[in-house]
Amino acid sequence: MDNTLKKYFLVEMTLSLLYQTINIISPYVKMLHLSFLPNPPISIMLNFLPFFKNASEESTLALAGVMQAADLVRQLARNGKMDTPVFQTSIGSLLKLEADSTADVYGGLAGVETGLNTLLLYLNNTQQRDMEVMRYTLGVIILEKRLSRREDLLDAIGIGVEQAIYQTEVFGSPTHANVLAKLAEIYSQTLGTFNYRIHVHGNPNYLQSTDNANKIRALLLAGVRSAMLWRQKGGGRLQFLFHRRTIVSQAEAYLHQLK
Repeated sequence: MDNTLKKYFLVEMTLSLLYQTINIISPYVKMLHLSFLPNPPISIMLNFLPFFKNASEESTLALAGVMQAADLVRQLARNGKMDTPVFQTSIGSLLKLEADSTADVYGGLAGVETGLNTLLLYLNNTQQRDMEVMRYTLGVIILEKRLSRREDLLDAIGIGVEQAIYQTEVFGSPTHANVLAKLAEIYSQTLGTFNYRIHVHGNPNYLQSTDNANKIRALLLAGVRSAMLWRQKGGGRLQFLFHRRTIVSQAEAYLHQLK
C-alpha cells in the first residue's frame, strides 16, 4: 500500500475512534443542564463541526456510482470479465454531460443498483467487504481532489469526453472498442500524469490485455466523474465516518424502490 493510502486509512481509523467516543458521551452531554455552562463545548462541537453535515440523498447515489466503477475494475482485473449491462451504465454516466438528477446520470436507480449494494456491503459488513474495492474507491477520490485544482486538465478531459460522445454516435455504443480506447487515452494523458497512481491488482493474463487495460482506465475515469458529482452534491470523505447510518438508510431506501 502506498504512503498516500496509508495516510487515508490512518485518518479513517483515528476519526472512527473519535466518532465512537462521541457516540458514547453524547447522551450524557444531552443530560447536562449546568447553569454556569449553558452550552457545553462538546455540544457546540456536535452541532457545528462542518463534517457533521448531513449527507444528501443525491450524494449517496453518486458515491454508489464511484463504488460501482471500483467493483467493476476488481471484477475485470481478477476474472477477466464483468457484468456487461452495469459496465455500459458506468461508462454511459461518464458521457452524460446533462442530466435532470443524479439518478438520471446513471439512467435511473436501476443503473446504480450494483453500486448501492457494494456501498451497503462496505458500510454494514466489515468482515465480508472487499478492501480492494475500497482501495480503488479511495484512489479515485484522491485523484478527483487533485484534478479539481487543475483547470487545464479539466478542460482537456471535457474536450476529450465530447470527442468520445461523438464516437459513440458514430459507432452506436458507449462501450465500443474505439470509444473505450479514447477514454483510456484521456485518462492516461490527464489523470495518469499525477504522481499518485492507482495500482490495479489481478490476474496478469487479464491485465496485460490492451482491451482490458482500456476498460479499466475508462472505468477509473468514470469513477472520477462520479466522485466529482459526489463532492458537488455535498459529499466528503468524513461522511464515511460520521454519517454511515444516514448513508445506509438512504441506500436501503433506494434499493427498496427497485424491488
